[in-house]
Amino acid sequence: MRAIFACALLMAIAGCSAESAEERAASLAAADDAQCRAKGAVPETDAYAKCRADLAKRRSDAERAKSDSLMAPKCKTSSVAGQMVTFCQ
Repeated sequence: MRAIFACALLMAIAGCSAESAEERAASLAAADDAQCRAKGAVPETDAYAKCRADLAKRRSDAERAKSDSLMAPKCKTSSVAGQMVTFCQ
């Protein structure tokens, strides 16, 4: 079941660039719905709402981490003439 979710999530994230924001949102909602139902959560219950909220938070955290890593400077420390020097881009 995890493999199916992973494939669905990867397809949703890597989707084609022509996909609109609405289409991407619908794809993610369908993938989240399928995963929560696979875990036994029934729509319109607290367990289902918690499952959907957990998936949305996990996605948000992953997107934030990716964004943070893209913004972080790329640094490399090496020895130059016997001294340690750090170069950042």
